Amino acid sequence: MKHLKKYDIFLEEAEFDVQATDTPDVKLAKNGMNTMKLNLDEYKTKKSLIDKLYLEVKDPTQIETKLKEILGTTDIQNGKDRNPFLVEYSHLAKLKADVESMKQQNVYDKAFIDDFNQELRDLDANKSNDPAQKLVITKKIADVNKRIMDRTPKLTQIQNDYNKSFTEHTTKINKTGSDMTEYIKKISNVNQK
Repeated sequence: MKHLKKYDIFLEEAEFDVQATDTPDVKLAKNGMNTMKLNLDEYKTKKSLIDKLYLEVKDPTQIETKLKEILGTTDIQNGKDRNPFLVEYSHLAKLKADVESMKQQNVYDKAFIDDFNQELRDLDANKSNDPAQKLVITKKIADVNKRIMDRTPKLTQIQNDYNKSFTEHTTKINKTGSDMTEYIKKISNVNQK
């Protein structure tokens, strides 16, 4: 015991059993702390499942089905509310997947432009004077460029939304952790009296 600096750190891992002798405010604090701890623990374990889901699955219906398996099918399942941290994180994962998808579409479109430009160079190298073929290729290049230009503001907006939401989410998770520490101190102080 002489090596332990603070014993109250170990209270963080303990669940607080609601005692019949607890006052209503202490019961409420214990229940709130236990719920918060369960939600954070579940968040830490299932967060990677949500990331993996959006990374591997592209079909929206399959994503919805798998999310229901991870989060539950209704807001109240088995008498328990859905985990608000996981629900919020699933929105973040969706935004991140949208950003990555749009970036990938831009990469593909730029590859198409490179291919079309190569076709134009090949036509010029072969001294092909088929203006109709050159016009078709030039029109395809313009269409792909327009797609990229139309996608860019949407990509920027979604990226900004993701960054803002991610910052808010991280702040909320950190605040919840510090709130848990406060609950532990308050409950420990009440139990010591």
